[in-house]
Amino acid sequence: MVIKNILSLPNTLCITLTGAIAMLPMSINLSSYFVVASMLIWLPGILTGRFKWKWDTAKILPVHFLPVILALAGLVHTENMTYAYGFLTRLASFIALPLIMATTVFRSRYIMVIHLGLLIGTIATFFYALFLFLNLQTETSLDVLLQENFIFRFNAFVAKEMIHPTYLAMYFMLCLFWVLERFMIVKSARTKGLLLGASGVLLLLTVSLAAKMPLLELGIILLTVPAIYLLRNRKTKKLYWYLLGLTGLITLVVIFLIRVPNRAVQDVYDYYNFLSGKQLTDFYSYDELEVEYDKFWFEKTNRIVIWQNSIELAKAKPWIGYGTGDVQDKLIEVYQKNKELWRMQFFNSHNQFLDYQLRYGVLGALLLVVYLGYFFIYAWQNADYLYLSFIAMIALGFLTENIIQRHWGIVFFSLFNSLYYFRIRNAKSS
Repeated sequence: MVIKNILSLPNTLCITLTGAIAMLPMSINLSSYFVVASMLIWLPGILTGRFKWKWDTAKILPVHFLPVILALAGLVHTENMTYAYGFLTRLASFIALPLIMATTVFRSRYIMVIHLGLLIGTIATFFYALFLFLNLQTETSLDVLLQENFIFRFNAFVAKEMIHPTYLAMYFMLCLFWVLERFMIVKSARTKGLLLGASGVLLLLTVSLAAKMPLLELGIILLTVPAIYLLRNRKTKKLYWYLLGLTGLITLVVIFLIRVPNRAVQDVYDYYNFLSGKQLTDFYSYDELEVEYDKFWFEKTNRIVIWQNSIELAKAKPWIGYGTGDVQDKLIEVYQKNKELWRMQFFNSHNQFLDYQLRYGVLGALLLVVYLGYFFIYAWQNADYLYLSFIAMIALGFLTENIIQRHWGIVFFSLFNSLYYFRIRNAKSS
């Protein structure tokens, strides 16, 4: 009887979805297999009536499908069909996961398990990377951890061998927002203390990755979303103390990042010099730190140069874009014309809104803005501050990364966006 209960369709579906998100930072392939397994479990459930199809819910599904709908429309005028079909395969999560969430009532314990899956998977990835990094060193682990150049070297290792630090930082941030939400809900002082301690650990791990945009996103969201909550609930005194504490925390983080060598501070310093027309100089003494940092690579990879090339390409075909599969090929041509020859193998537009402009034209870029705006307003109207924080994080992330072009971002966004959205919708209909 116990086994039968554990292997019931809702429980099994929860397990596979948790596996999909837990494996995401560790293995893209395993994450994909779990998404497919979730669909294979969901299909008999919907056919037998175990999972309910509600037509009033179905009306909203095309909004969730938008990335796939635009990609299909973009096939009409694309030439590189091989890339286009591969891209559509990655985007399948924008069909599968909203369908699952729309037809399955996920109780609070299921939602908690999925969040725990993200938390465990992200922490496991971080410490597995740390284990691999320390094993490569000739010194003892303690000596390596105490070295001034540790964060700089470790972050470079994570980016090269494991996962883009921006995505790992995003996962940590959502875990942090979820823990803070739990902190606001629970009544027990002991549990609140444990959750506050967990928040501190997650904040430290996020900061240690030294990913520029996630750190900025984190500061903006921690400044605005809790303030909105406190103002809406007329807790002005608590708002005062919160802002005071947050100011102190941000000050400590900034001091930490400046004092402990890391790529984020050097890149910010380089951007400042680049935009000011000054000569690029080292913020740290890299010879003493025994860390390599080459200004040539910054000049070639800073996003301003990438955006300049992308905007040049967008201006040539602004209304309908270049289709689902041709954007990278066209960017290569622009990079070649502008003598950015080495870049042609590596870089997309590094801005999701610009990417949609390039693929689908002005209408595609506007639809992406409306798409995000719809979910933001929905979260706002329903006072779901975790969902609001999530959408704000994604929208800000879109400014510097093509998040829904890579599997790391596609599964992450489609799963949690549909989970949060239909959590609200199901609560209203129950």
